[in-house]
Amino acid sequence: MIHCYKTFVILENSRNFFVFLARSSNKQIFNRTTMNDLRSLILIALGTIVWQFSFAQEEKMVVEGAIVISDSEAPIPAAGTVRWNGQDFQGFDGTQWRTFAYVIDGLCGTSHGDTFSVQPSTNLCAQGSATNQTSTATEWTWDCQGMNGGSTISCSANRNSGSLYVTDDFAGNGSLLNYSTNNAIAVPGVTRTNGRYRAEVLDNTGNITLHFHGAQGRLDAKVVAFPFEYIVRNIGIGTLANSQIAPPTITSYVFAGIQAHVYPDFNSRNSSHFVVGHRGGTENTVEGKNTVNGSSTVNDAGVNVVPDGRADLRLVGLSDNTILWYYQVPNFNVGGTPDNWIAYRGTGLMPGTPPVYGDSIYIGPITYAYGSNNVPFVGTIDGIELVGETPQ
Repeated sequence: MIHCYKTFVILENSRNFFVFLARSSNKQIFNRTTMNDLRSLILIALGTIVWQFSFAQEEKMVVEGAIVISDSEAPIPAAGTVRWNGQDFQGFDGTQWRTFAYVIDGLCGTSHGDTFSVQPSTNLCAQGSATNQTSTATEWTWDCQGMNGGSTISCSANRNSGSLYVTDDFAGNGSLLNYSTNNAIAVPGVTRTNGRYRAEVLDNTGNITLHFHGAQGRLDAKVVAFPFEYIVRNIGIGTLANSQIAPPTITSYVFAGIQAHVYPDFNSRNSSHFVVGHRGGTENTVEGKNTVNGSSTVNDAGVNVVPDGRADLRLVGLSDNTILWYYQVPNFNVGGTPDNWIAYRGTGLMPGTPPVYGDSIYIGPITYAYGSNNVPFVGTIDGIELVGETPQ
C-alpha cells in the first residue's frame, strides 16, 4: 500500500539548502552554487513517485482527507473516468455515463387491485412516483415510475360499478338547472347556450365579479358529499363572438373555473377555487387559490400551460374531507383517448392553508375579472362529470 506524504522537505539558512527525502532520515546539503544538483534531485524524486504509481497498480491509494472532483471536459473520456456533474456522481463505462445512485424500480402500492368509488390518490406506489393516472368505465390505472434509471410498472384498481356517475352537459338553452346561486347580480348573464355553460361578463365596475379575499362574485353550485370525483370539460375563457377563442393576451385578469365553498353558509369567506385564463402577464394559465376567513393565498401553474385558455379540471375529494386538484389540456375524445391529468404544481395542493370542509360542500362554476382589461368576455364549459353521491 502506498502512503503519500510530501516527497521532500527543503529547509534553508543563510548558506545552505537542507533536503530531506520523504520517509527517510537521509539528508542532502546543497549550497547556493549547486542548484542544478537540487533540481536533479527533485526530478529524480518525482520520477520515483510516477514509477511507483505506474508499476504498483495492484495497490490502493490512501488519502488522509477528502477528495473533491468536478465535471469532465472530455467529449469522450476514458473508460473508468469518474465525475461530479453538479447533480450526480457518475462513471464512464466507455460508451455512456452511468449514475452511482441507487437504482429504484417502480412497485405498485396497496391501492393496486383494490376497489374504489373515486380514483385513489394514496398508496399508489410502494416505490417510485405515480404518473399517467387515467380512468375507464371499469378501472383506475396509473404507472409507478422508477428512479435513477429504474423500471416503470403499470398498476390498476377496480372502479366501483355501483358509484353514481352524473353528467351535466348543459343541454339546450335557458337558465342553469338545479343549481343554487350566490350573488347572481354580479354576473347576470349565466345561461345554457347551445349545449354549453355560458357566463357573459359585460361589466366589472367596482370589481363586482371578483373572487378574492372578502369579495365573492357569482357562484352557481351544487351540494356534493365527500368522497367524490368532479371533472369539468373544456372550461375557460372566450370572446363574446366565439367562446372557443380566448381573449387577446394583453395584461388582464379574466378567469372561468370551479369553486369549492364551505357548506351551508354562502356568506362564509372560506373557499378554494381552480380557474383558467389570463393572470396579468401570465396568460393561458391555471390559477389556484385558498381563501380562509376572508384572506386569500394564490399562485398559478405557469404561462401557456393551457395554450388556448381552456382546460379540463379535476377535483378529487378524499374521505378525510380534503381535495386534490388536477388539470390537463382539453380531451375532446373522452372514452377514446385516456386522460393525462397533471397534479397542480406537482402536488395537487393549493397554496397556503385550505379551508376546513365538512362532510358536504358546495361545488360549481365561477367566472370573474379583476379590472376592466379584456372585459367583456365569456366563461365557457362543455360539461361536468361527477362520481359520488347524488348532488343536491
